Order: sequence, then structure tokens, then C-alpha cells
Amino acid sequence: MRTPKNMIKKMTAGVALMSAALLAGPSSHPRTLEQEVRHEILMVPYIGVFDNPTWQIDNGVVTLSGEVTQPVDKYNLEKAVKGVEGITRVENDIEVYRFPPSMTRSACIRCAPCCVLPRSANTFRACSPPFASL
Repeated sequence: MRTPKNMIKKMTAGVALMSAALLAGPSSHPRTLEQEVRHEILMVPYIGVFDNPTWQIDNGVVTLSGEVTQPVDKYNLEKAVKGVEGITRVENDIEVYRFPPSMTRSACIRCAPCCVLPRSANTFRACSPPFASL
């Protein structure tokens, strides 16, 4: 039954549990260098489904490789990894992959007006990709 007394008890128990968790601090096992690098790479904003960064660690030297779609992502990944404690050097061998013009949204708008929605529309209209006919 939802009485004020029961609600106060539950809130008190919740606050006590949260306080204990906060006072306990982080988990007792430290992260490895590999886990730290992975975490920093995953936290870089705007890395999308077409980006494929990979990395290797050898005695504090991180070698970044793979592909990204924007040049700024290459820089951001390198900057994020440089900030990890224990990393002495970063070799950035990431390649910037450029989509062919036929696969960009601007090409789709030029060839398929169905992608351009009027300002008042609040619905999504599916548009066939421009490369579907290939």
C-alpha cells in the first residue's frame, strides 16, 4: 500500500544505497591500457557506422589504423588516445574514406526530390538510395 510512511522508508533506503555506492568509489580492479584506449576511442563523438578505427598497442606506442569518413575524426581519435596515461607515442595511419558523390545525401537530393521534405512535414518519406539501380 502506498502510504507516506512506506514511501519515506523506500526513499530513505534508496538514498542510503546510492550513498554507499558513491562512497565505495570506482571498482577495485584497475583498467588495463588496452581497456583505457578502447574507452577513449569509443567516447570520441561523431564516429559513425561507416567509420572503422582499429588500434594496436606495443610498449606504450599506439598504432591507429582503419578508415574514417571525416578528416576531423582522424585528428580527434589521435588526440583522445594521446591523453591516456601510459601512452608514449601515437602513430596515426588512419585513412580518410570518401564516399563517391553518388552516395552522398546532396546527390540524392539532386536526383530524387522525394528526399526533400517541405518545412511543415513531420513525417518521414522513404527514399530509395541513388545507387539502388546499379
